[in-house]
Amino acid sequence: MEQIIFIADRMLGAAKRLTEAPYLLSTLAFVLAAWAYEIKKGTATFNFVKYCFPKQVFLHPSARFDYKYFLFDRVFITGMHALGLVLLGLAVNKAVPFYEGISDNNFLITIFYTAVLAIAYDFGKFIAHYLEHFVPFLWQFHRLHHSAGVLTPITNYRAHPVDRIMAALCTLAMRFVVTGVFLLIFPGELTVVEILGSNALQLFINMLGSSLGHSHVWISYGRVLNHIFISPAQHQIHHSSEERHLDKNMGLKLAVWDWMFGTLYVPKEREQFKLGLKGENWEVPTSVFDAYVGPFKRLKDPVNRALTRRGAEEKSAPADTETEREAA
Repeated sequence: MEQIIFIADRMLGAAKRLTEAPYLLSTLAFVLAAWAYEIKKGTATFNFVKYCFPKQVFLHPSARFDYKYFLFDRVFITGMHALGLVLLGLAVNKAVPFYEGISDNNFLITIFYTAVLAIAYDFGKFIAHYLEHFVPFLWQFHRLHHSAGVLTPITNYRAHPVDRIMAALCTLAMRFVVTGVFLLIFPGELTVVEILGSNALQLFINMLGSSLGHSHVWISYGRVLNHIFISPAQHQIHHSSEERHLDKNMGLKLAVWDWMFGTLYVPKEREQFKLGLKGENWEVPTSVFDAYVGPFKRLKDPVNRALTRRGAEEKSAPADTETEREAA
C-alpha cells in the first residue's frame, strides 16, 4: 500500500511541483533579463505586464482553445492517465524499485544514479518525441500540439493522451533499464537525491528557463550552450512551420540527443517565423471533443495513416492554419 501511495503521489503531484517557488522565481528572472535586454534594444514596451501578457498572444483563438483544453484535461483526463500510470508502475514494481529515505549505498553511487536517471528520463522523452514526428500513426496525435497558432505556458498541456502514454512508456522503460543495470553492478537499495520532491538534476535543468519554450519570450543560451541544453528559443523554433525548422530540436531539456540524431537547429540570431501547421489539410480543432476524437477519425484515411509532418508539408499546399509569431 505504501508503494501505491508513493507512485500515485509522484504521478499526481507532478503538475503541482512544477509551479513551486524555484520554477516561478527562475522563470521570472529570465523574463526580467529578456525584458531588460529588449528595452535596451528599443524593441519592448516599458510596461512589464504588457510585455509578459500581450493581448495578441493570450487572447488569440489558439490560446483560448488552450485554456478550455487545459481545464477539461486537468480535471477529467489527468485522473484517468495517472491511474493508468500507477497500474503500469505496479506491474513492474518488483523489477524497478521505488524507494525513499536513506540508502546504505555509497554517497557517490547515489549521486551517480541520480544523474544517470535524470539523463535517461530526458532521453526517454526525446525518443517518444522523435517517434511522434517520424511514425505516421503517432504524428496524427502529436499534430494537435503543433496546431497552436501562438505559444503560451498553457500550450504545454495541449497534448493528446496518446502522446502522454508514449512519453510514459519510454521514460518508464529507461528507468527500468537504468535501475536494472545499477542493481546488477551495485546490489542494494538505490536512492535518488531529491529537492522539493524532484530529481535534483532535473530541478536544476528546469530552472534554466525551459518553461519559457512555450511563450513569446525569446531566450537563447548562446551557440555553445545551445548544443547542450534546449533553450526556450530552440523549442519555439521546434513549433515553427518553416521548412528549415521542420522536425528540429525535439529534445526536452538536453540538446545533445538532437546533436547525435542530426535534428539540432541552433539559431545564430533571433528569427521570425510562422507557428502552427503548414501544408496540412486539417483545421485547428475548435472543441475539446474534436481534439480528442479527431486523430482517430483521420486514421481512417489511408493517406493520413502514411503521412509524417514533413510528408504532409511536401504533399499539400500551405493551408491558412498558421499565425505569424508575435514578437515580444
